[in-house]
Amino acid sequence: MAGIGFFKTRRSRLQREWTVAIVATVCLWVGQFVLLTVERVAVLGEFQPAMFLPRLIVTGAAILISLGLAAIVFRLPQRSLGAQGFIGLGCAFAATLLHAAANLATFLSLLPANGHGDVTIAAYAPPMMQWFWSYFGLIALLIAIKYALRVEESERRIASLERSELQAQMAALRYQLNPHFIFNAMNSIITLIGENRNADAEAMVENLSDFFRRTLELAPQEAVSIAEELALQKLYLDIERARFSDRLIVETHIAPDVGDALVPVLITQPLVENAVRHSVAMSSQPIQLCTSVTRSADRVSIEIRNTLTSRKGRQGPGVGLANIAARLAARYGSAASLEYGPVDGDYVATINFPFECRAC
Repeated sequence: MAGIGFFKTRRSRLQREWTVAIVATVCLWVGQFVLLTVERVAVLGEFQPAMFLPRLIVTGAAILISLGLAAIVFRLPQRSLGAQGFIGLGCAFAATLLHAAANLATFLSLLPANGHGDVTIAAYAPPMMQWFWSYFGLIALLIAIKYALRVEESERRIASLERSELQAQMAALRYQLNPHFIFNAMNSIITLIGENRNADAEAMVENLSDFFRRTLELAPQEAVSIAEELALQKLYLDIERARFSDRLIVETHIAPDVGDALVPVLITQPLVENAVRHSVAMSSQPIQLCTSVTRSADRVSIEIRNTLTSRKGRQGPGVGLANIAARLAARYGSAASLEYGPVDGDYVATINFPFECRAC
């Protein structure tokens, strides 16, 4: 597939090169033909219908010569601009000689009575200089076009590779998280069964199935709205309520102007999971878990706060927190941050990132 994409890109570039070359060539020589005709009529007061056909033929020959130059320029290997310019000078000189020969042969054949037989090099020098600079200017334009399009193609290919690498990186991070979550969920189900809470275990399995179905429908690198992210968070907490219904108190606060903000899917999952694992599961008292989402200008902040327990639980960054930091860096670079730690008897984790939305 990558090879097919490369050839498609190369074919597209060649088509664009030739489109520009044909347009530039036709405009150059047809423009010169029109200007020369208008000049002779308006300035010199000459209108010679017999000269029209020879000039038209020479113009056609110039277009063919120019397209031949384009074929040479586009096939030249990548060299320095100095080398390209030197080759361009040689091609322009050769093209000028061909143009002069075509011009002389055409007029001698179609207008032999006009005295072209005694034309000298000195008399031919001014128009040849004009033709030379016309061809050299066209060659310079074609070289510039070739370089510009190839640089653009290279940048597009690099950007495509970077996107592919980013998607692969985020997919790897997402798949790294899934076993961690599954392990905790299975432990919860086993605990419920061990306590003979079979109805709760059955409800948890059903909720878990629904949770996996919805999350697996999303690509690992996909971004979802805050509203969708919180809906997935609620589904997860519904799973945990089957086990901790008596001591898990959930609150969610979301500012009205931030619901459509985009976030990496399941970016809050490790934070909520840590709150349940390190606070709710280790406490005999009700634990409050509060999620707040706010926006300030072009920044979005997601804060997840839960009551700390007196028992030793959370100890520094684990897999989940490292995963969040890596996913934020992969998507936003240094524009996003993750902060966490105890604050006034609570444990607070805050994700801050640039505001994005599908409609933006």
